[in-house]
Amino acid sequence: MKLINKQIVEKIINLLLNILIVIFSIIFLISIYTGVQTKILGHNYNNFFGYTIFEVQTGSMTGTIDAGDWIIVKLTQQVQLNDIVTYELGGEYITHRIIKAYNNNYVTKGDANSGEDEPIKPNQIIGRVVNIWPNLGILRKTFFNPSVLIALIITLFLFNYVIKKNKVEKKKNKKTKFSKDENIY
Repeated sequence: MKLINKQIVEKIINLLLNILIVIFSIIFLISIYTGVQTKILGHNYNNFFGYTIFEVQTGSMTGTIDAGDWIIVKLTQQVQLNDIVTYELGGEYITHRIIKAYNNNYVTKGDANSGEDEPIKPNQIIGRVVNIWPNLGILRKTFFNPSVLIALIITLFLFNYVIKKNKVEKKKNKKTKFSKDENIY
């Protein structure tokens, strides 16, 4: 009975390790893709099938979006009143809510701000916020660092290798033990 439980635990650990390796490998590939788009191709932000991710840096939208949150932005200029949008102004990316629309201009305001922003043109709009992932800024600082990802993946591979090697050695030792016992008789 103990042997069966031990085998089940080993299989579960092996499966979890493989899942973690796949997850971290995907994150690593996304990091490479991000680096290629921004550093090599010179894009100001990434485009993942019509969406991009920004990390909020300030508390101007506190209550709705906090500093350190990630926002998923659908790349579009088709926006309407009350949408939360990300737009470019002087090389900075700002995420605020549209509170007025007139004469082909939009006026935005941060939910936590008391005053309105200067009007913006539709071509300044990057897109509309479609999802908020709270407190994921810490992930970027830790896991999205390529050297950390590589170290994690290698560690998981080595851990997985050691577990498999121990399993093979135990099987080999059992066979050797039975072979010696058979020769005695």
